Amino acid sequence: MKKDDEHGYKCCLCGKKCYGWGDRKQYGNNPSPLADKRENCCDKCNAELVIPARLDENRKFFKEEKGNENAK
Repeated sequence: MKKDDEHGYKCCLCGKKCYGWGDRKQYGNNPSPLADKRENCCDKCNAELVIPARLDENRKFFKEEKGNENAK
C-alpha cells in the first residue's frame, strides 16, 4: 500500500475515493445542502451538484423575501 492510500476520503455523493490537500490529504468539500456537512464530497461533485444546489436555495430564499416585501 502506498503512503497516500492510507489517507483520503470517500465522496459522500458519488462514492469515489479522493485525496484532498494538506499534510494528510483528507480534506474535501462541504456537501451541504445535499448531504451532512460533517461529510466530504469531491471537487467534481462540489462543482456540478453542491454549488448549483446552493445557488438554487439562494434564489428561492431571495424570491420569497421579495414576495414578502411586496405583501407589506
